[in-house]
Amino acid sequence: MTKHPPTPAAVSSGADLHAPNPVHDDPEAIPDARWDRRNTGEGAPEVSSPMTASWSRRTGSAAQLRMMHLLGAVTASELGGRDGSASPMYPRLTAYFCGRRCLDATATLGLLGRLPRVDAGSLSEQVFGERLAIDVEPLTPSRKIAAVGRLVAAAAGLPRRIERRSATTATWWATSVSDAGHASWSRARALLDRAEERMRDDLAVHAATTVFQTGFAEAVNGIAIRHLDDGELLRLHGGLDEMSETTMLAALREASRAGTLDAFQRSYGFYAPDAGELMTRSWREDLSGLSQVLAGYDGGTDPTARHLESRRAFEAVQRRLLGAASPSERAALKVLLGRLRRFTTTRERSKAMMLQCTDAARAAVRRLGWHLEEMGRIDEPEDVFFLTMEELDDAPRRDDLRPWVTQRKELGRRYAEVSLPFSFTGSEVPQIIEDSVRSTAGAAAGAVLEGLGVSAGEATGRVVVMLEPSATFEVGDVLVCPTTDPGWSALLSIASAVVMDMGSTLSHGAIVARELGIPCVANVEQASRRLRTGQVVRVDGGRGVVEVVADSG
Repeated sequence: MTKHPPTPAAVSSGADLHAPNPVHDDPEAIPDARWDRRNTGEGAPEVSSPMTASWSRRTGSAAQLRMMHLLGAVTASELGGRDGSASPMYPRLTAYFCGRRCLDATATLGLLGRLPRVDAGSLSEQVFGERLAIDVEPLTPSRKIAAVGRLVAAAAGLPRRIERRSATTATWWATSVSDAGHASWSRARALLDRAEERMRDDLAVHAATTVFQTGFAEAVNGIAIRHLDDGELLRLHGGLDEMSETTMLAALREASRAGTLDAFQRSYGFYAPDAGELMTRSWREDLSGLSQVLAGYDGGTDPTARHLESRRAFEAVQRRLLGAASPSERAALKVLLGRLRRFTTTRERSKAMMLQCTDAARAAVRRLGWHLEEMGRIDEPEDVFFLTMEELDDAPRRDDLRPWVTQRKELGRRYAEVSLPFSFTGSEVPQIIEDSVRSTAGAAAGAVLEGLGVSAGEATGRVVVMLEPSATFEVGDVLVCPTTDPGWSALLSIASAVVMDMGSTLSHGAIVARELGIPCVANVEQASRRLRTGQVVRVDGGRGVVEVVADSG
């Protein structure tokens, strides 16, 4: 039986924010680790609920280790069993600070850097948006040979493996969310366990696919940069033949024309804003957030036409590149571009599988919350998200869980005031918390914000700042947000440009923006706090620059 600590006191001071709790790990446990939240923050950029934090800890580190083993970076003994708990690296790889999920970049990249021909510094630049100095422990010659074999096998087998699993995962998701609506406590709890186990596997293959995608992108860029400018280089990574989200957007437009979203909801209901947060409501539960997008489609916006335009731009750049390349470069590019494009579409497909696992878990947890409300342990089903997965088994036997809910809601509100950097060491966290009560200076007309250009093109439009996809948004507005995940794709399809606090060339918003042919600038520090809704900005996605043209439209 899980033992709860004594009933918590109210959060009354800054000191309370330092103590380890369900959404804040002890930063001094690994004071020298370099933590990064740019990649992990896509699904839940803001403060996570305790339930989500415990779910992510249990799936994240184990999945990272499975991915490393799949690629040959760690041995079976280092893997630490199915849940990774016996590994010397567990649970170091994933942690929470001030409510935000973070990845130990030094440990993760150090392990991946063991792999043959993997440059940990280049990998960090592609995934995290900056080149980090990484210490790598080299493999012995015999393990290097074994790793080469595993890498070759994974490169050949991953796309087919994900294609096969995506169909079975979609069927499992549809059955699971249907069953959850009337499940008993024990059945809902078993569903949550099953979703957790599937998530470990799906996240592992997704992470492995990301490694290959990054490697092929680096190889393509290494040749193409000699012949293309920055804008052309970005267009070379767009115009994919098929991507799960562009297919979804096409289906959404057709559903809006037909006047019913029933079939669309059955197929794509697992998409959600802030999709990594279990507490959010997916499209399966609430479609109201799509109303403005549908109005944009009625006004003539066509995401399919945008995608075809991006495809034509890719083909033009590809012809130019192959024409300028030497015979040996041309031969290499034909292979590398094919592999890069296949792994990019495969990665997005594996992401859809992860969303389905998360939504099944979401449905199971909500059903457990319904049971706890019926038992009188909490005030409403949503309060269950302020417990952890580990606390669920003991929850029905406790008289009152309300003090836990109250204290953790207040912790979440206080952590939301903390401005956590993209990247930091464990030893810096206490000072970050102490310095967190500060205002971020706004950007007035004439100000220029710099970031990372990830989708070429220029656009001028009215700013709409969103922390989640719920504010009023019109066709042609410039979306400014912390980051995006698949739940934001519908809004991206009617935006004129996107500006994100965090991201990289391989982040979700960057990939979708390139497919839709709209400018995108990522890693614009504090953009969602410095820019204000109603301002007019000019976005240059090739140069990575955002200029404030006017303070109001």
